[in-house]
Amino acid sequence: IFKLSGLFRKTQSDLITVGAWHTWGKIRRPRTAFTSEQLIQLERQFNENKYLSRPRRYQLAQELCLTETQVSTFASSH
Repeated sequence: IFKLSGLFRKTQSDLITVGAWHTWGKIRRPRTAFTSEQLIQLERQFNENKYLSRPRRYQLAQELCLTETQVSTFASSH
């Protein structure tokens, strides 16, 4: 018997079917692993100013080869 998310299945094929069902939900990106240079620049920017304007977030993202969302997420978690 296999257990997946609290559901018990008798066979491996049932487990695969249940596992496939879980892929229908929201797909998440893998967690971003910032380089040391990116972290230094991000921390420097957010230490100077806790709120960056959208144009500045966009510019910083371009400079660091990140998405604007990654820059915003960094800001919200620090």
